[in-house]
Amino acid sequence: MSLPFVVALAPAAPESFAPLAGLAEVRFPGDSTQFGEEQIRRFQKEHPVSGLIVPGEFPIVPALLEDLPDLQVIANTAAGYNNLPLAELSRRRIWGTNTPDAFTAATADATLGLILALARGIAAGDAYVRTGRWEQEGPQGDRWSGMGLSGKTLGIIGFGKIGQAVARRAEAFGMTVIFHRRGATGDSRQRDFARLLEESDVVVVLVPLSAETRHLIDARAFDLMRPGTRFVNVSRGPVVNEQDLVDALQSGRLAGAALDVFEAEPKVHPALLGMKQVVLTPHLGGATREARHQARIEAATNVAAALLGRRPPGALNQFD
Repeated sequence: MSLPFVVALAPAAPESFAPLAGLAEVRFPGDSTQFGEEQIRRFQKEHPVSGLIVPGEFPIVPALLEDLPDLQVIANTAAGYNNLPLAELSRRRIWGTNTPDAFTAATADATLGLILALARGIAAGDAYVRTGRWEQEGPQGDRWSGMGLSGKTLGIIGFGKIGQAVARRAEAFGMTVIFHRRGATGDSRQRDFARLLEESDVVVVLVPLSAETRHLIDARAFDLMRPGTRFVNVSRGPVVNEQDLVDALQSGRLAGAALDVFEAEPKVHPALLGMKQVVLTPHLGGATREARHQARIEAATNVAAALLGRRPPGALNQFD
């Protein structure tokens, strides 16, 4: 009896799918490319696909599900899952899963890196040295004086596992941490949305993308921030109205911004590209080798459970 087929959309070492050994045959790209929808459909014609292992930015559309009648599970190698139509998956009795813990430490580390880069002008300083201008112009006095973190207030919007990990790191730098999240926690650091924006020297967004959080940070939010605030987004691009962010930066209300995600990713608002007070990174928040390997292991574990007729540990939906 042949084993069920599982398609992993991104290239990875075979050991990343060890939980599926003996349970399924895993197919994945052998180079730096990724499978796309049409490649999956061509594969389905030869080998019925029972499982998909996908990156969190790969959109699962109903038309693709229609072409995969044997599909039992879609496993995101990401904490986010706005790419998964969970109601439709439940209707079709397909599990949707994520890996909520794999990227926590890596994303928290990257967030602190962005805060430091923004506060101390690290990216701009690097570019300045590379142009040869430092050698030509010599000492610059206070030109490179940045903001120290000790004693400053970090406001974290979204206080799940990643937000809490960021808080621990920020407190090690001497920052005062406050946060906003839905529901009362009894924590004295909790603030309502407006008060957090008014009190913070640095604002970090760490919420998932949903109908409620789309454009959560817009012109009204930027107007509530104190002049000179620094803003960091490592959640999802559409959480921020990018044009409103550009306006706040151009007006001088914001001292700077660091963005790892973008509203029309991978397209970036052209005005941001020329701003020296802005740090831009290509959605690398969770991108460590260790985190990606762990995410694939967890995704494969989710697929293995589904193929065995069990509820996956990372299940996001439910059906009878």
